[in-house]
Amino acid sequence: MKVWYALLKDCDYKLVADAVGKWIQTSKYPPSIAELRAAADEKKELPAPKVSPEMEEYFAKIRGWWADMDEQEKEIELQKEMGIYELTL
Repeated sequence: MKVWYALLKDCDYKLVADAVGKWIQTSKYPPSIAELRAAADEKKELPAPKVSPEMEEYFAKIRGWWADMDEQEKEIELQKEMGIYELTL
């Protein structure tokens, strides 16, 4: 156990615990340390991309535009984006 702790202590506890739980549910063999590390790495969240102030302003305008639309207008806009608006006429 000391060796496992030493080799996994730099990993996020929750990610490793989740990996162990999933492994136990899906395999009849115990996982290796490498397999646990790989499973935990798959679950890591990527950092949010950096966005320029110009893009933030653009996104804010889109969010405002979308919020101002009523539900029917939103549905029509989504249908247009999906290319199925003409089918619903």
